[in-house]
Amino acid sequence: MQSILFQFDIQGFFCFSPPSGFVSWRETSKGSWYVETLDDVLDQSAEKLDLQTMLVMVADRVSVRGTYKQIPGVFNFLRKRFFFRTD
Repeated sequence: MQSILFQFDIQGFFCFSPPSGFVSWRETSKGSWYVETLDDVLDQSAEKLDLQTMLVMVADRVSVRGTYKQIPGVFNFLRKRFFFRTD
């Protein structure tokens, strides 16, 4: 059996609208629920909250929106909290 080595000094953060195999809902006039909600949360909270906290807010808002259900996903390989510089 072959071993796979991972380099753990690499940091990354990957976000996606739905997990693979699921659909992403959108409104024809506004676009996808995920992108619209992400834009709103970043606009309202980027000055004071870290990225992971904001993405939890996005997931919560998208998951209760509309008749159809959707939950965004995140792979977090960061070792520290990530804040946007807004000045």
